[in-house]
Amino acid sequence: MQPTATTSGDTKTSEAAAAPLVRQLFVCRKCRSLLFTKKHLIERTADPQGMRECTSHYLKADDERTPKYIQQQMSLGVSGKLFCYNQKCKARIGEFNWAGIRSSCGVFITPACRISKGKVEEKEAAIVKVVRSATKAEE
Repeated sequence: MQPTATTSGDTKTSEAAAAPLVRQLFVCRKCRSLLFTKKHLIERTADPQGMRECTSHYLKADDERTPKYIQQQMSLGVSGKLFCYNQKCKARIGEFNWAGIRSSCGVFITPACRISKGKVEEKEAAIVKVVRSATKAEE
């Protein structure tokens, strides 16, 4: 994308779009509300023998970057269900347990915040950052 320039009075403003940054987003399958991004996921490897694929996503439960609606739901007890934050939807999307949960691929995760892959959809979004600079126009 080429930089564009506009002139307004005696100030010249130029805008340049950087290369788009692609982010992986996870949305509720029922209402399409944004639930979390890939940065919220626990990075882990699959089953050591490579036999089974995990059926859930696991979020960082004790991180300050954990989405607020999940923090609020997890503050209600030691274990429980997680629901979509959209008031009209309230679909069950997963569960949490501060003592831990064994994943379907055999890994034990403590504390666990498990989101079922069947309840969310993964989407990619391109984010373009526009850089603006203002300079005095030559007289």
